[in-house]
Parts: sequence; structure tokens; C-alpha cells
Amino acid sequence: MKFSSFLSDMSLVVIGHYDITMTDITLIGFQNINERGFWVMGNGQGLQKLRSLAIIVCKGVTDLGLQALGKGCPKLRLFCLRECIVLSDNGLVAFAKGSGALENLQLEELDMITQSRIYGDLLNCVGRLCPKLTHLKLNDLVGITNEGLFPLVQNCEVGSVKVNLSGCVNVTDRSVSAITESHGESLEFLNVDGCRYVTDATLLAISNNCRLLYELDILKYGIND
Repeated sequence: MKFSSFLSDMSLVVIGHYDITMTDITLIGFQNINERGFWVMGNGQGLQKLRSLAIIVCKGVTDLGLQALGKGCPKLRLFCLRECIVLSDNGLVAFAKGSGALENLQLEELDMITQSRIYGDLLNCVGRLCPKLTHLKLNDLVGITNEGLFPLVQNCEVGSVKVNLSGCVNVTDRSVSAITESHGESLEFLNVDGCRYVTDATLLAISNNCRLLYELDILKYGIND
């Protein structure tokens, strides 16, 4: 269910405490809701059956609110965050601690997401706490590098099916090749468009490891004809 951007903190309180049948929530452009609204929604009992949650351009969602949402949505399968400017690595790790059932993670244009904070390697924690991830979308996260992606690849117990790293400009052949080697038997979709350090070595790794791949998006930086 998609909610209007004109809702208030009280609206989230009602959703979090009383709407126990809802399975899909999309919040877009909420400018009037602050940290408390998300925190109260997550700490209610109304999200126990929620399977999909998308939060897009909501400046009021913070690390504390994200932690509460992780605890309040134990059956969540898909989680999308886009253009939420005050979130950091700490909030995402706290969210992941309550999201062991997560299968699809989408993070886009989050300026404060890097990969290292007091909790250690961000993606290492996410991979370890959410071992069922099969769909991963990390778009325009300039702070993500090989060192963050390696442990995520190693810790996911289920083979990755779709991986989208578009705009992650510091990702190189090393991590993309590691993805193809570890998940080549299940990988069907790979997007490395805008990964400027990806070269012919990645194409070679794909040809050697990815027999099921049906879609590849790649922008010509280090690729030769």
C-alpha cells in the first residue's frame, strides 16, 4: 500500500499499532514525519506480517527509527531505502539485526552509507545477519568498495540471483569477479553500469562462471572491443 506524503507522525503510530494485516508499505516523500513517528511505528505490533517496506525521500527516518523498524518487521522479505539523507551505517546494521528473513535489499543514493563504523564492516554485518539475501541492489553508493563487498559475498548462504551495483564507482574487478565465482551457479542478473574500474577481467570471470546469466548491464570504461 502506498501512502500520501501529507501523512503525519500520528498516521505512522496508527499503522504500527493497529494495522496487523498489512503486508506491503511504500512511504514516498514524507516531509512532515520525524524520527519519533518511525520509531513508534516500529515498536508497535502492527507490522508483524509485513513482507515489503520501501522508504523513499523521507528525511525523518534516522538510525534510531530504522532500528525499531527492524525489530518490528520480523517477516520482512524486501526492504528499499532511497535518498534518506541522515541514515548511516549504524542504522542499517541495527536494522539488519532484526531482519534475518530478508531476501531483497535495495539501497540507493544514501550519502552517509560507507562500509565501516563502530560495528565493523557494514556489509559484513548485513551478510552475516541476513544470510538469505538473493537480491541485492546498491546504487550510487560511492563509499562502498571491494573491502565491503567481499564479506557480503562470503556470508550469504543462499546463492545470489540478482546483483545491481550501478553507480558504485569504487567497485573493481576483484569484488565483481568474487561475486561470479561464489554465486555464478545462481546469478541471473548483473548490473555494473558506472563501475569505472570494471574491465575485461570481469567479462572473463562472467564467461567462466555464470551459466544462468541472462542480463548484463555494463558501461564501457575499462572494457576493450
